[in-house]
Amino acid sequence: MTNRMTIGLLGCTILTSVFSASPLLAATHSWCTTGPALSPIEPPDLEDGAAIVAHVCSTPQFQDCCESGNRWSLKCVEAAAVYAQEQELSGGDYCGRSIWAARIPETGQYFPRDFNIVALSGYLTRTRDVEGAIAAAGGINTTSFNINYKARHDIALLAGQSIALIDGTVNGRAVYGTSVSTTRVTFPEEFLPHGGPYNIPSDFVDFAASKDMLDIMSRALARYYPATIVSLKDSGMTFVGTDPEINVFSVAASALQESRYFNFSVPYGAYVIINVNGPSPKFQWAGFGGNLAPERTLWNFPSATALTIAGVGFLGSILAPNATGTFRWGSIRGTAVVAQAEAEVEMYDGLLS
Repeated sequence: MTNRMTIGLLGCTILTSVFSASPLLAATHSWCTTGPALSPIEPPDLEDGAAIVAHVCSTPQFQDCCESGNRWSLKCVEAAAVYAQEQELSGGDYCGRSIWAARIPETGQYFPRDFNIVALSGYLTRTRDVEGAIAAAGGINTTSFNINYKARHDIALLAGQSIALIDGTVNGRAVYGTSVSTTRVTFPEEFLPHGGPYNIPSDFVDFAASKDMLDIMSRALARYYPATIVSLKDSGMTFVGTDPEINVFSVAASALQESRYFNFSVPYGAYVIINVNGPSPKFQWAGFGGNLAPERTLWNFPSATALTIAGVGFLGSILAPNATGTFRWGSIRGTAVVAQAEAEVEMYDGLLS
């Protein structure tokens, strides 16, 4: 799920020589996902699909993306995504591959990727020990904490409004929009609180715009990524995927609370996307097993308005842009993106790249 490739604009003219050596292919999946090679003659049923696929197929270094017997691989997906963004096709980020790692101006940080938890529209409270940075559109209010304790990021706290801290340590800059209050809080000397007159949206992160784009990403992941349906069986869920690069699954939110284990069997190094359908998903007292890699796993909750994780060592990043998160008695390894949250859990890096 990265956007680190830089591909020059070579236009979207279809070169007939590209297709002369092999038969034309019918679209079997969207350009957002890996699978059989695609053809611009019968493009995926997506907005601007023909132009996007045609561009990839007419670019010399990506011609094998469109040849019979080959794969539309992750490099093909990335080339298509970069072109769509640069040309502002299909909204610029139709499959949601760019907004996850938007560069914060004048820093080496990316939003939301380089934050352990992000509240896109409200407040973030009760955070505890967090390996990385945290951010909230509203404010950050917490006690007894150690934030950004691995000191990997310049900005440790980013709040659109206020920050109120009691009894803890912040290892990095605290950037806020309106006010800061600290009681018995330790900052490294070079990282004393930096506050107004910052205009948070223009100088650092535009939370409202980010929420809109992440909501588009969440809905696109659920709508345009063909998925294998996984159901509850014997008090657990087993996810089996065979694609070497991207495996997508779909589960019902109502079944999660009854599941006591989530077991994964996918090729080593493959990305995993789990689309969860329903308004109030809940993970409770469950374990994770198999070969799941948190840094290559995204749990997507496009219709969730409430998300609960209790008593779970949760693996993978979370995209729930309209949900109120309640996280207690456990841990999360990854980036959690929600509307607002109480996050009384330990949070570890497992940052989706």
